[in-house]
Amino acid sequence: YEWAHAWLLDAAASFAIEREAANAGEMVERLEEIASRSSFRELVARALLHRARRGELDAAETARAIAARIDNPALEEVLREAPAREAHAAVNR
Repeated sequence: YEWAHAWLLDAAASFAIEREAANAGEMVERLEEIASRSSFRELVARALLHRARRGELDAAETARAIAARIDNPALEEVLREAPAREAHAAVNR
């Protein structure tokens, strides 16, 4: 039940972030809470990637560290699209 709930939250958070919904942050926090408590490492990484998409660039680095031990090509693809601190710094110079 928690696994399915977390995956639905992942999809809902992605949708909310894309549409800049006011409750996007709450969804990401809830996803991270469930994933952490349940030891769903991939979903913890995805929650951190959602945080990065919302501007917390250090979260992307943490997600990459967690994902390095997960063998999932779909997660690797999401990581390639994640914002990086270096790119953000170059844009803001």
